[in-house]
Amino acid sequence: MNIVIDTNIICNSCNGSCNLYMDSIFVLAEILQKQSLFLSLDTNNKLRTEYKNTTNRLSSSEFFQKWFVNMETQMKISYIFVQNKKGIENKLDNLGFHSEIDRLIVHLALESSPSYIATEDSDFGKGPRGKEHVEALNYLNNDLNITVHDTKQALNFLRNNL
Repeated sequence: MNIVIDTNIICNSCNGSCNLYMDSIFVLAEILQKQSLFLSLDTNNKLRTEYKNTTNRLSSSEFFQKWFVNMETQMKISYIFVQNKKGIENKLDNLGFHSEIDRLIVHLALESSPSYIATEDSDFGKGPRGKEHVEALNYLNNDLNITVHDTKQALNFLRNNL
């Protein structure tokens, strides 16, 4: 199963003061340890670059760097060609998806089967302000058939269903 991980979970795994610190680490560890799980990245390396740029700004990015090297070494990364679909782009824009990376994450999930995103981003209807974007979550779940989980949901799903 290919999984798209949003940058905020990567950042939370590097932030010891974050209340989701350990759960974020455990989500990444599950992906690394389970044979059936792979990280989805785009062939243009935009998401990978986003991960690296964001974690480089953090004081404790060592965990992510080691995890990513292990993912590469163990060939646990699926590079997927992503093509934006115009109709979906328009709907995402109307729902408030203005970040290029957020749009990329949606399109990357659509190219993966099953379509799965782990995020704490409120634009996806998750995280502390996620309730403000329930329409976006419903669109992703019901119209695009993308499963979107926050960190705790992802950890439970990865541990108990795969």
